[in-house]
Amino acid sequence: MSTRLLAFLLFLLAFQPLLTLNAAQSEEAFYDSRFPRDCSRHEIPAPLKQQMKATLRSEFKKQNAEIEQIGVLDIQCVQDSKRQVLGAIVLGYGLVRDPIQAHVLLGKSIDIQTLLKQEQFGVFQFDASFIRLRKTITTFPSQRWLDYQVKMELQSVSRLVVSGQGSYGDSRMRREFSIVW
Repeated sequence: MSTRLLAFLLFLLAFQPLLTLNAAQSEEAFYDSRFPRDCSRHEIPAPLKQQMKATLRSEFKKQNAEIEQIGVLDIQCVQDSKRQVLGAIVLGYGLVRDPIQAHVLLGKSIDIQTLLKQEQFGVFQFDASFIRLRKTITTFPSQRWLDYQVKMELQSVSRLVVSGQGSYGDSRMRREFSIVW
């Protein structure tokens, strides 16, 4: 057996798990391992995480039925003047099951907007228990394929700023929202 063939076979053996890994599982696991904590800074129980992700998935599917992978990027709790938790604002992320296939499909067309819709961001208003979705504040497609960063900042109990940009500082976005509790 030639040295090149042996090296190639060793390469395949070493990276075989990566080559066969389900993309949806790896994305979900990535975001699940970074799931934000609740309003008391405790870890959110797994069943509640799954319920929240199912709610977000349902909301993202209204924009793109192919969205499957869900991540919770940030949770910001809102308190009244007596420090009672009114609820939480959740920044979510949605992606199609197979982003590589979505990119391949782009090569067959020239519609970048269709590709960008395969990756969604959203801001959601939940009650204090994280069980009931009070309102979808906004959902929007990425402005750069797999290279867009979004953050949210509560300015007050009733005002939220959502901003985003590409990793090179391009495709900037800033939106302000009024929130009613």
